Amino acid sequence: MDIKRPALFVIMNHELTQSQKEAAAAFGIKNIISLSSELSQLWCSIPPELEGIRDYLHPIKKWVGNNGNPGDYALIQGDPGGCFILANYCLVRSIVPVYSTTKREAVEQKMPDGTVKMVRIFKHVKFRKYGS
Repeated sequence: MDIKRPALFVIMNHELTQSQKEAAAAFGIKNIISLSSELSQLWCSIPPELEGIRDYLHPIKKWVGNNGNPGDYALIQGDPGGCFILANYCLVRSIVPVYSTTKREAVEQKMPDGTVKMVRIFKHVKFRKYGS
């Protein structure tokens, strides 16, 4: 895989927003690499009945380990235990694990039938390094 440095490895359950892409560029990130559809399915479907998930996450760790280099970034969001495992895995390899911070707004919409619908809006603010 020909990857320009630094790269951002995206490990989360949805596509990056435009503001997240712009924030990545501010870090000097030249290339954004998302999980394959197979790894994405694995990440978004971590079985809740598993006692531990370290072995389950091995394919994702292998992907990061084979493609990431010191100074690259990994955007890790999702299952808290999975985030912890992958952030630590990246730190050992000098890959910078980050997560997206958001501003949250709740908007009430009165419906024609008198009910109230709550809409939650999440706006990306910045990337924050794990452990900072």
